[in-house]
Amino acid sequence: MKITISGEGKQPIRERGVTVCLDDINGAIDGGLYAELLENRNFESKTLTDEGIVPDGGYAWEAFPEGANVALKIKTDRPLVAENPHYMRITAHEGGAGMRNLAYGGFSLERHEELRVSLWLRAFDYKGKLSLAFCRGEEILFEKKFKVRADGKWHRYAFKLKAKAAAKGVTAALLLKKAGMVHADCFSVMPQSAVHGIFRKDFVRLMKDMKPGFIRFAASAGGYSWKQGVGDPMHRVQAPSASVSEDFPNSGQTFGIGVYELFRLAEYLDAEPVPMVEARGTDFESDVQDALDLVEFALGGTETMWGKLRADLGHGTPFKLHSLCVTGLAARRLARCVTEAYPAVRIRESVAAGGDPEPDWASVLKEAPRGFELPAFGREGRMQTKSALIRFDSERAVPTARYHVMRMRSLLTGDFELPTAAEDARFPVFGSEGDAFTFLSVINPTGEEQEVEVESDSDIGTLRRVFVTSASPEAENTFSSPDTIVPRDIAPAASAAAVLPPYSYSVLIFRR
Repeated sequence: MKITISGEGKQPIRERGVTVCLDDINGAIDGGLYAELLENRNFESKTLTDEGIVPDGGYAWEAFPEGANVALKIKTDRPLVAENPHYMRITAHEGGAGMRNLAYGGFSLERHEELRVSLWLRAFDYKGKLSLAFCRGEEILFEKKFKVRADGKWHRYAFKLKAKAAAKGVTAALLLKKAGMVHADCFSVMPQSAVHGIFRKDFVRLMKDMKPGFIRFAASAGGYSWKQGVGDPMHRVQAPSASVSEDFPNSGQTFGIGVYELFRLAEYLDAEPVPMVEARGTDFESDVQDALDLVEFALGGTETMWGKLRADLGHGTPFKLHSLCVTGLAARRLARCVTEAYPAVRIRESVAAGGDPEPDWASVLKEAPRGFELPAFGREGRMQTKSALIRFDSERAVPTARYHVMRMRSLLTGDFELPTAAEDARFPVFGSEGDAFTFLSVINPTGEEQEVEVESDSDIGTLRRVFVTSASPEAENTFSSPDTIVPRDIAPAASAAAVLPPYSYSVLIFRR
């Protein structure tokens, strides 16, 4: 089969790089991208019931050890902070009793791994020690003992700890060494290795390896304003979680990632942030003000209200915000308002995932010509969609076939699109040019090997490398077989020819 590439009529590629969508579904943020190891650490969890979403502050916490004579009760009087009033009262009727956090089913620790641990406690007349213990089942692996101030006031306690040995399925417990009562709130167990102190490092590495052009995330949706999620996490108001559904009714969100953190992540990845705001139409003026203030937060000088807040949070220079995604019933009206105030900010009216495709390789090949707009992460056991770029649990993050195709698309695309055509329309092709290289993407959706010959009316150079991803149609990457579908480097058949395997996505690289 012949493929022709023309040097005439080439056009600049308007947007370089793929889009990573950081949607709050599939358990992607809390227990995922957010490196915090504890679940519902602030006791502000919500649960979906027949009456709607109701507070469930005790979610993910239980008495420990099993059978211990201890009473746990969620309280709201005299809270640590007004914005998040729920806290736990622990009444131990015997020494060595307390509570533990289930930590998304347990986390993994490497030997000598460093942890940053903190919590807030209030004690009135308790004079004994407490223990912050890390457990596997009923076994305490290591612990930190400390005294608490018994003055009836809230105090923060913070430690740096090292794991004594590698372990899986680890949970964290707070134990009273003597009988007595204390109040507890705002726990945190964060790996020292977390990127920017908050992002799970293996997730960030996989995103960085992809070199995305854009990071899309929701800023304001469902009546929740981005302003409620900036500043000290203790004082942030909990956002409604898209991860709550009939199948997964609990939301143990922990407030740790808001728009400021996501702007910083995009900056770290050298990607353009694309925050998404909603124009509901029911409170249009408020939606407009939220959008305008968000742009000012990202771009405004320190003499502006929201630019000063950004600087106070630690980022004096503006973020590189060029685009804003607008959704909702009144999206076009809101877009016009933003454009009038900030003509340089490009408006994207909507960015949709385009359905919920199957995870197998045949589905990936079918989607590849038009690209992917899918959630970046999906936690095993909490998937609300069939697909995500990266599947994960507490220990591992597994790139899916879509991840590998998106990475090839991101890394192996030039700056100019070239007119390209294949003799057989069953084989989608895409050509681009950059510096001394020409890239030709070819999809072979058939079950037969295909030999291709490339010709051009301009100098595209010699075929030097061919990167191929191929597999059987029903194949997919799993935790037990994470490398079933990965790109491999094969030798060209000739200076302008290659043999493409059945069911394959290939990129041919020519060099002048």
